[in-house]
Amino acid sequence: MRKSAVLIALLLAAGSLVMTAAPAWAAGVTKEQLDEAIAKLVANGELWAKDETIPTNDRADLKGLKFDKGSAPVTIAALRSIKRNVPSLYATARLLEHLQGSDVETLQAILQEVRTLQMRARSYYRSFPVMSKSHAESMGMPKYNPRLTTAAIMARMASLAGRRGAKKARDLPIAKQNEAAWDIEQATFRIQAIAGTKTDDARAVSAMTLAERASNASFIAIVDAYIAAAPKMEADRAVRLYQMLRVPASRLRMVNRKNYICKGKCLLKDESTSTFTTVPDYPGVKMIALMNKLVVVAKNKRCPKVKVPTAAEIKTYNTPKKKKK
Repeated sequence: MRKSAVLIALLLAAGSLVMTAAPAWAAGVTKEQLDEAIAKLVANGELWAKDETIPTNDRADLKGLKFDKGSAPVTIAALRSIKRNVPSLYATARLLEHLQGSDVETLQAILQEVRTLQMRARSYYRSFPVMSKSHAESMGMPKYNPRLTTAAIMARMASLAGRRGAKKARDLPIAKQNEAAWDIEQATFRIQAIAGTKTDDARAVSAMTLAERASNASFIAIVDAYIAAAPKMEADRAVRLYQMLRVPASRLRMVNRKNYICKGKCLLKDESTSTFTTVPDYPGVKMIALMNKLVVVAKNKRCPKVKVPTAAEIKTYNTPKKKKK
């Protein structure tokens, strides 16, 4: 009898320990933890904005931040509190990237704020100042003149380096702001692809279609976000999304490879106007790849696998046929 009593006491004690310890690991992130993490991220962003290396020991460590549905109000308030300068946009992007690892229920609780951030990010992109022809010529290496002394040549080189340095100092903040905006957009696309509603999916299909027509790389980013999210979707959602994609995918099926403008990846130039980079892709192949990912999840006769055209088939389709003489 005494042994039974001891055993029961031990079991009760163990249960008490588990119950006591649970909140320590299960509790969602607090305002204080988020404030501290954001402050570190902004400090990291200040170095990043100047294109400087962030020391390993100074990097914000977000691994300890655990988000849940209960902490959604704190998370939303924190996202709203972050300013809109370049270091703060960097912090927003990193926080959103970390949030992607949260469960669907948590992401759905912050979804409205994510939508708002995605809309704002589109307005953050900036174009580079256009250089005049004379200005561009002044940024190039001067023609060799044998009558110039070494001192004169060195002076010209120093002057050129100074002008190029001034141009970089003017263009770099623009490039960094664009990169941060692009990172925010990509993160919001991924979160919406993971946790989006029927309305979000409809908006995404509309957005990718419009972006494709505008040759905007956000088309690729949205499709990639959904390709990554597809394996964990519910079957009903996969079927619905597949049906939404049928018409635009059919229209784009045999479209040749295009260059999509990526405003978030900039090419800084010394002797001419800095530009956005481009990303080449076949739009139809890209969209069909998403549809076929959905096929596996949907397991529905209404969602048959779509044949992916080869590059050779697309080229042949778009090559004008010679008229017979």
